[in-house]
Amino acid sequence: MKNVRVVAAAAALSFAAAHSLATIVTYDPSLGTLPTAQGWNFSGTSLAGATASSGILTYGPTTTSGTTAWDQVLPDNTMNFSTTTWSMTANVRLSGATWGNVSGFRRGGLVLLLSDDAGRWIVADIGDNNVSLRNDNNGTSDPSASVSLTGSFHTVQLVASPTGGQLFVDGTLRASLAMGTGFTNRNYMSFGEGSVLASAVSTEIGGIVVVPAPAPALALGCVGLFAARRRR
Repeated sequence: MKNVRVVAAAAALSFAAAHSLATIVTYDPSLGTLPTAQGWNFSGTSLAGATASSGILTYGPTTTSGTTAWDQVLPDNTMNFSTTTWSMTANVRLSGATWGNVSGFRRGGLVLLLSDDAGRWIVADIGDNNVSLRNDNNGTSDPSASVSLTGSFHTVQLVASPTGGQLFVDGTLRASLAMGTGFTNRNYMSFGEGSVLASAVSTEIGGIVVVPAPAPALALGCVGLFAARRRR
């Protein structure tokens, strides 16, 4: 009964939000398809064995010589972080995902990225036991936190807002940073192992939700729906 109530509540939240917000972007692995079948572009160099099964997108191992990532570009004038809060929320479990400073750059085995119509942007670099925010190409001195993303699924939320970028793990704020500027790709979002300086043995993703405000409740509700589907 508990799972049924979770599904019903999350579905109701998703339905109501879909009728009040113009743009909601999701990836739902419970549909049994890869992101490319759900409107995402593959921007990597190798699929690294990517499969969608039992409500989970799984890929890996990835290497430091390749990338495994997906992205979307929304229409002009869709995203404006100076006036509206946007969030990308991912339900993830990692194994062997690297994180740290490599050759003068900080990179993680899982990356979440948001950029708006003016090129304001923020990146989350995520590893097995560390997360960080980045607003430039280097990121070596940008804020980070120690938090485990192994063992069980965790909810990671990257927020881009008029007051800056924030990174939450399981609802707890882990890092804050001013937005970067001048990003080339506009109205853009991306997730996956997107750096040739990082790698991961196994990445499991139970859902991706990208929404404008009110971000936290909607995004967590949608990801909760994905998680409940996976547990059934």
